Amino acid sequence: MIYGYMRVSTSEQSFNSQKLLLSASQCDKIFYEKSSGVKHRKELERLLKMLKEGDSLVVTRLDRLGRTLKELIQIVELLSHKGVHFISVIDKIDTSTSIGRLFFHINAAYAQFERERLVARTKEGLEAARQAGKSLGRKPGLTESGKRKAEYAAALYKSNTYYSISELCDIVEVSRATLYKYLRLKGAID
Repeated sequence: MIYGYMRVSTSEQSFNSQKLLLSASQCDKIFYEKSSGVKHRKELERLLKMLKEGDSLVVTRLDRLGRTLKELIQIVELLSHKGVHFISVIDKIDTSTSIGRLFFHINAAYAQFERERLVARTKEGLEAARQAGKSLGRKPGLTESGKRKAEYAAALYKSNTYYSISELCDIVEVSRATLYKYLRLKGAID
């Protein structure tokens, strides 16, 4: 059987382009995953357990299967031990041939290099912005919803009716840490 695996990193991304390529590869079954490469990927694990000798695993690009060279090599070695062929459509890799296996290792190493450079450039850019005095990250303070919840929590806390912290968390629908943050911001506690 020919299995396809598609992954997108965010819910805003679409499977459409990957689906077209995998459909053209005549996949019998396609597994879909919405998860970043660094998070636990349940569908990939399920697929890897199902694969057996003679099957093929098709992806559109190497980075859809793994984010690091180490991870890609581990997965392809697992496939090799099971007797499963690996095909990357855009990278034109087919591990059923010796040249395909060589090309896989070269492309995987290049993909790892490219990712490391991207991370390094991002860190350099952030450091340059910090040195230029720019503030980075989320703006401090509460959202409008957070402000309303903080006022509500403080009012309940100060009221004559006694609520436990757990009850307040349930009523305001926040975690214990957030409740204490709200109470401190509104001066209800020190």
